[in-house]
Amino acid sequence: MDILVIDDLFETRLLLKKLCKDMGYNAITANDGEDAWNKISSSDVSLVISDWEMPNLNGIELVKRIRKSKLNRYIYFILLTGKNTNEERREGWEAGADDFITKEIFANPREAKQELEIRIRAGERIVQLERDLAKHTEKLEKELQSAAEIQKSLLPKSALEHKGIGFGSVFIPSTYVGGDIFNYFMLDDNNAGFYVLDVSGHGASAAMLSYSVSKFISAHSVQLSGILRKFSVEKNTFEINPPSEVLNALNQAFESDEDNLLYFTMAYGVLNLQTGKLMISQAGHPPAIIINRHDSYKLVDIKSLPAGMFDISEYEDLEFQLEPGDVVFLYSDGTTECFSDVPGKGETEMAEYFDSIKKLPFDSMLQNIEKKLYSYHNDIVEGKSEQNGILDDITLLAVSYHGN
Repeated sequence: MDILVIDDLFETRLLLKKLCKDMGYNAITANDGEDAWNKISSSDVSLVISDWEMPNLNGIELVKRIRKSKLNRYIYFILLTGKNTNEERREGWEAGADDFITKEIFANPREAKQELEIRIRAGERIVQLERDLAKHTEKLEKELQSAAEIQKSLLPKSALEHKGIGFGSVFIPSTYVGGDIFNYFMLDDNNAGFYVLDVSGHGASAAMLSYSVSKFISAHSVQLSGILRKFSVEKNTFEINPPSEVLNALNQAFESDEDNLLYFTMAYGVLNLQTGKLMISQAGHPPAIIINRHDSYKLVDIKSLPAGMFDISEYEDLEFQLEPGDVVFLYSDGTTECFSDVPGKGETEMAEYFDSIKKLPFDSMLQNIEKKLYSYHNDIVEGKSEQNGILDDITLLAVSYHGN
């Protein structure tokens, strides 16, 4: 392993270089902090022994620059100093130094070698641990990227083509994988089903539950008789199950226990494309928003508990009559934070914003909303937002009713 030795005194550099060589290390030298920074930036050196007091850029200034930089590795930094008070050491720790060696030990070369070897061996172990951690993190990120691709494969691959309805969506997970998911599908020739669900928590555990629920619903969407619909032999047609029955069935199927405390909120709607009748139910989910082209918006707030929390939970349906041009929005709670971080205010401000742009064509309206959501997300990532800075999954599903 290469060690960078920094000191403005030639004699000290020469002594440290020899001691390092005697211990089996290759020492690179620099005569001040600026010279050292150039060598750190252009090499893969990971252990530094630096004097405190130097011209141009001293040891404290150098370690601060290293800690603020975006180097692809950790630099173990040992300060070589004549300062030995607690206050001075505290200054070094706060700047980012890992260890200290006092210059007085060099009065005894044998003692100096032993002390230096102890410090370097400790630093070498830390550097190796950092490298192992970096490899593990890289492997984990690749696995999470693969999981993210699997999760994305569950989302609708293209807009559902039907003359009576249009769909649009925005999906921005807070990490590689998230607990939000949505879907839409035709239940028969005249009825479309659509939902958004949000699993409690974030990351892999939340993503696994959202994956399981989504696959469960998808499997039932193609069955002749399941939680979404039943085939009536007498009528020779499908009978669409009310959304509340669907949520009740999911609540029973995914009931949490002591070992699995995950639950999820969900909004599920069924729209009849012939009549424009919308039936919707919610399980602890944020209010759906209905934007009417010729009237004020509606917030569909059905008080209920999340699914999977209690087996005794029950859900109810509300019905609405849509007119051609009306748009229904389902979304996760992370979406409301893009409009306000005040509890209970985000839904109203978001609805008012949607209402203010309702004269736009559906595609333009959705592009406008998507731009705003991505702007918020990027501000949080870059630290520009004045809000609480907690990044959540952002999911929004827009359903436009065209009429028959």
